[in-house]
This record gives sequence, C-alpha cells and structure tokens, in this order.
Amino acid sequence: MLGSYLHIPPESIAFVYGDKGKPTLLPAQNSLDLRFNVSHSGSLGILAVTNGCELGVDIETRQSVVDYMAISRRFFAPREHEALAKVPEELRQHAFLRCWTRKESYVKALGQGLACSLKSFSVSVSPEVSDNCLIETASTGTHHVSDIDLPDQCFASVAVEGKGRPKCCWTYFD
Repeated sequence: MLGSYLHIPPESIAFVYGDKGKPTLLPAQNSLDLRFNVSHSGSLGILAVTNGCELGVDIETRQSVVDYMAISRRFFAPREHEALAKVPEELRQHAFLRCWTRKESYVKALGQGLACSLKSFSVSVSPEVSDNCLIETASTGTHHVSDIDLPDQCFASVAVEGKGRPKCCWTYFD
C-alpha cells in the first residue's frame, strides 16, 4: 500500500523508528509526507494512512476479557471507570473493548504507545460506534478519535492529529 502511494517498490521502503518504537518512512523516500499506523488482533489487521498529520489505529477482536472492570479501575481515567460501571451488564464488555481501542489509537497517534498513562485523558465508553470519542486531554495538540464501523466480531478506532473529522475510506475484506 505504501509503495503504491509513493510509486516505489515495496521492498525498497526504508523505515525509521521514534523513541517509543513507532515506525515512520525514511524522509528521503517520503515526498508525500505520508504517516501510517497498523494494528492486528487475531487474524484481522488494519492499516491507516494520512499525509501531513500523525495518526494511530487499533483493532481488537471480540474476546472474553476475564476481569475488564479490574483493568478499567487500574488503567482507565476515573470518569471512564465510573461511566463503564453504569453501562448495562450485557453491554459492558462491548463498551470496554470500544473504550480500549479508542484509548490505544490515541496514544499511538501521540507516538507514545503505552508509555503514555491511559489515565491522562478520557474517551467515551459508549458501546455504540461514534465519530467523536475524545472527551478530555491535557495534551496541547488536538486529535480526533473515531470508531471504525466493522462487523460485530471486532472493534477498531482511529485517532488523527488536527481539528475536525478526518475524511475516511474503509475497505473491509472478510
């Protein structure tokens, strides 16, 4: 995909890595100022590409998280944990996985991965697909966090640096 955008053979693409390991394209090969991020879970993967702004993406397959409320209490912002506890029990694990992908995509967009405290910002815990999930952050930059509407067995979100809703095009292959 990156090779087709850059009009170079994929095997000749060179990557450089940020302090926390986020890959980027070698500047000499990147005349379009492309930024990308990838995620995978089980047999599913997702690739997001932009130009001129950072982004992060996360995908999770539907899975049984043993004690998601304990994970939420330990790692999520207090307002998220409290909101998750108010979600009806039958939707709570679904809401947890949506929240997790929203948070993960955001920290990946920042280039910090899990070195960034998941308690330092808040996202929506709604189990429903949303296109505006970032609620509160201390970060000086502005990001837009959106869910990616995929079939029921997986959850995905993308965070894009900048104001306004990003223009998106998604292709799902089963």
